[in-house]
Amino acid sequence: MPDVPYTELAPPPDLAAFVDRFWARRASSSSPGVHRVLPDGCVDLMLEPLEGKAHVVGTMTRALVVPARAGYVVAARF
Repeated sequence: MPDVPYTELAPPPDLAAFVDRFWARRASSSSPGVHRVLPDGCVDLMLEPLEGKAHVVGTMTRALVVPARAGYVVAARF
């Protein structure tokens, strides 16, 4: 699978009242360093299908510093 940088898709019209956007990110290898996730007042349902994991992240009050790592994430932002 090729790497796909952070990508966003608009929801279909019937979901637009509930979903702000869908997004995905895929990286085949960890890059050194970290990236900062800024608070945006949204809730994200994030799925890591290759790992069999799901996470709900939201309404952060401060920025997070997250280590860069390989993986595939698909998500819905509310």
